[in-house]
Amino acid sequence: MPIIAAGNTWLDLQMIEQAIKLDAWSAVRVDATICGGITPIRKVMALAEAHGMNVEVQCWGYTLTQAANLHVMLGFGNCTYFEQPAPLPPPSSMARST
Repeated sequence: MPIIAAGNTWLDLQMIEQAIKLDAWSAVRVDATICGGITPIRKVMALAEAHGMNVEVQCWGYTLTQAANLHVMLGFGNCTYFEQPAPLPPPSSMARST
């Protein structure tokens, strides 16, 4: 069973490296907006790539943050999934008619 850490809790590059070396995860999960930006996420992607691991990018931000994460993801060959929230209908459209 694959194990992937939550991408909003493991933010420190040294902690991620330690978990990779301990073989704690099947893949790494990260978000550029939470880990500190483009440079830190690129470092995480490169670290995982050096250890033969995938990075699964998550993004719960708006359009610009999703674009930033997608651009980094597409720049590396070790990423297969992009997690984003599914849009929900506005609350007014979910109200019942009585």
